[in-house]
Amino acid sequence: MRGGHGAGAGAGRGAGRVAGGAGAAGGAGGRGRGGRRGRPARAGDGGGGGGPGPAAEEGRGGGRRALLLAGAGAAGAAGAAAPCACLACLRGACPPLYDAYAAAVLSAPAGAYEASVAPAKAALFERLGAARRVVDVGVGAAPNAPLYPAGAAVLGVDSNRYMAARARASAAEAGCREFEFRAGTAERLPVADSSVDAVVMTLVLCSVSDPAAAIAEAARVLRTGGRLVALEHQAAPPGTALAAAQRALAPAQALIAGGCDPARRTGAALLAAAGAAGSPGGAARERRAPAFARVDAYDEFAAEGAGLLSPHVAAVLVKS
Repeated sequence: MRGGHGAGAGAGRGAGRVAGGAGAAGGAGGRGRGGRRGRPARAGDGGGGGGPGPAAEEGRGGGRRALLLAGAGAAGAAGAAAPCACLACLRGACPPLYDAYAAAVLSAPAGAYEASVAPAKAALFERLGAARRVVDVGVGAAPNAPLYPAGAAVLGVDSNRYMAARARASAAEAGCREFEFRAGTAERLPVADSSVDAVVMTLVLCSVSDPAAAIAEAARVLRTGGRLVALEHQAAPPGTALAAAQRALAPAQALIAGGCDPARRTGAALLAAAGAAGSPGGAARERRAPAFARVDAYDEFAAEGAGLLSPHVAAVLVKS
């Protein structure tokens, strides 16, 4: 999924702990099909391809956040079979048309869900401080725009060019004066080495081709001391009914929601990038050669209204 909206009220269980810095060892606490490497965003730069002009409400939408199978059981899976078959044909026969569909569907608001993750997201973005150069990976319709640091130059990267107009509209509405959209992949960001202060990933790692490579790519573009902030959904605990449902419905969810896999162990991938192995509740974590120096904050929580896409993980990683 692409980024969830940062606005809204509500309380996500455990969200308040994100700012506290639950610790991994050694610490206190997008997705396209190409893209060249270049410099970080500057005002006035051109974007990566246009799309249908969005209405204002579409501009406020959340990108990869269609919870279309969120509460589905066996009946939901059966009901999804026909539309999924059609979408599979569409994606194979006419990828641009599928991308246009994905941009429209994945920009739709998801109110109750957005409200439940809002506290966790706000706590994460507070960790950006006065970051001057920010890359938002899998930017979608730029629902994170209201939370960008004041005065930041933001580069939004997304594989779907049809998100460009929506993202620009959201950024303008939020008062982000230096915003650029570029088409690119999370695994190969169109950004120079060690050139940005912060990388944002919200509901992105569920759909990239290689989550570990995407996290490593974030480390590549960050300066020393720069931060990766991530808010993602991940697989339910093994052996639970929810975990079984996630595995069963993963193919349908991927077609309907632009590649979203609800059964990924994203938290473990984030911890591993900072040299922390094992589950967050484990006593000992083995240090490895990490891309990041430490985990500044880590929390897993249940988001109201997420259904299939639960639990969530919120993390802040600092580059060595």
